[in-house]
Amino acid sequence: MPTKAPTIIDPRLMDGGFYLVLFIRSDTLEAGFHWAAYHHIDQIKGGVKHHIKGSNENGWMYEAMQTRGILKEFLLLGLMRIGRTPDAAIIENAMKSVSYISDQVPEGYDDLNCRTWLLAVFEQLRKAGVVSAVGVDEIEKEALKWGEEEFEGANMARIPRPIIDSKDCRA
Repeated sequence: MPTKAPTIIDPRLMDGGFYLVLFIRSDTLEAGFHWAAYHHIDQIKGGVKHHIKGSNENGWMYEAMQTRGILKEFLLLGLMRIGRTPDAAIIENAMKSVSYISDQVPEGYDDLNCRTWLLAVFEQLRKAGVVSAVGVDEIEKEALKWGEEEFEGANMARIPRPIIDSKDCRA
């Protein structure tokens, strides 16, 4: 009996692409976004979603999850490519280099949350040449503007969800 070839995930995802992933939190923009990252290995294996979840009161937990279903995630706003590398170890090392312990706020920020932790990780990856941006402040501003523009589509669960390149992405 012939085996069925695995289907590709989405041709818009670039092999080795490193993406900022935004999720809506509720049906109002005021609730903000949940921030995560996704490293797409290839169309067969999928990739790894990285994020922290929890709260300052109850603690934060880092999660790295292999997935072929990033585009099917609940409350997904979309993916913004901010870099590229075939080396998953560089991504994993950067994720583990930034503390997610509640009383250890990332340098340059007032609070620890999914956004500030991820921006600190992006800075490590920018220094390593994976994230191609002048600075993480520019990524944050671009992501927030894009999130506002795409909020209604995410709230209405329109598909397909957007996959874009950051304006500073040169990889």
